[in-house]
Amino acid sequence: MLTFFTALTLFAFWYCFVCYVLARLSGWLPLAARYRATTLPAGKRFRFQSGKVGLIDYNSCLTIGIGEAGLYLAVLPLFRMGHAPVLIPWSDLHEPREVTNLWCWRFVEMSVSNPAITMLRLPLAVVAERPIGA
Repeated sequence: MLTFFTALTLFAFWYCFVCYVLARLSGWLPLAARYRATTLPAGKRFRFQSGKVGLIDYNSCLTIGIGEAGLYLAVLPLFRMGHAPVLIPWSDLHEPREVTNLWCWRFVEMSVSNPAITMLRLPLAVVAERPIGA
């Protein structure tokens, strides 16, 4: 029979493993390898946003920053295992196109880097806050 401590330890390992697998499937790990943010950039921040990175939906757990330096993405600390914050320069976002989901919510879908590392789908209302000249 498992003790409480053993069960808690197994759950913690399982939780970290799942977060890491999601980071790998989404393409967040290569993003973080190339665009890791070391500081929080200046600009507008939008907390508890939903978006999609690669194949994975991040529902109400993204912080999206819009500033002169680029597009900042971070996952809530509870889910951050394998998801280091990233700052993607505007010049590395390519092929933006507007998409609408089943509930008529509007998003911008774009690829990151050339050749593409992964795809991003972020709320149109947030991305539209992009500063002039960036």
